[in-house]
Amino acid sequence: ERDEETGDLVRTQMVYVDEVTCIGCTNCAMIAQSTFFMDSEYGRARVYNQWGDDDETIQVAIETCPVDCIHYVPYDELVKLEVERRGQTINFKSRLVNQGEYGGDGGHRTGGAVTFSA
Repeated sequence: ERDEETGDLVRTQMVYVDEVTCIGCTNCAMIAQSTFFMDSEYGRARVYNQWGDDDETIQVAIETCPVDCIHYVPYDELVKLEVERRGQTINFKSRLVNQGEYGGDGGHRTGGAVTFSA
């Protein structure tokens, strides 16, 4: 989001989830549902809408992460991290939440603009 008059970024810090460290606990996606979602392929949290929730809600979501994998980073670093992430291999079998407990169809997602299913 940029200031209409100056073109500068309104926020200098962006939210980033280190997916390799994430264990898929779903805390962030349950608390800040307009900012985080659970990736159905790897069962890890992702940011899909920077600042989709208010500052306080995002901070609570960050603080509930049991492995401290959610960070504020400058915009330039976020761009770099997202480019580096493209080539990452994530061991989806090491996630905390097992997709099989939801019927194994891969359709279960937590948070974000998706319908919940059980």
